[in-house]
Amino acid sequence: MKYGFIAQHQQEYPVTTMCQVLDVSVSGYYAWKQRPASARQMADERLSARMHQVHEATHQIYGSRRMRAELAEQGSSCGRKRVLRLMRQLGLQARRGRHRTGSQQPVGDGYHWGVDGGGLAVRGCCPRSVLAPGGRLGDGHASGCGVG
Repeated sequence: MKYGFIAQHQQEYPVTTMCQVLDVSVSGYYAWKQRPASARQMADERLSARMHQVHEATHQIYGSRRMRAELAEQGSSCGRKRVLRLMRQLGLQARRGRHRTGSQQPVGDGYHWGVDGGGLAVRGCCPRSVLAPGGRLGDGHASGCGVG
């Protein structure tokens, strides 16, 4: 962690000053900088690339559990907590589904209901039936419906 901080801020502050403040040796910092990436870091990078692909392919709706299951199905076995950690580091979040209310669902069979001259509820013959002025159901047919 300290070495990573030094690497990120070496353009702003001298390396020797940061090493003194953070209580690490300068030679230790440069040795860390020259070390190759660990096997875990390389595996995390490969997994991260796959996670980006899955995230885009699934329209950004998979959380860590479904992401782990999808990766396992593709042959990359790893734990859910590792997937969760990588998703946080990469900024990948599942989009939440929209809540649908009953008003967006068709009511009954989808036909409009109205009241006839005698006060009885009647149904039009097609889904495009329109109400006449005064709230009464017109002739039961929308213009251009082809019936009557």
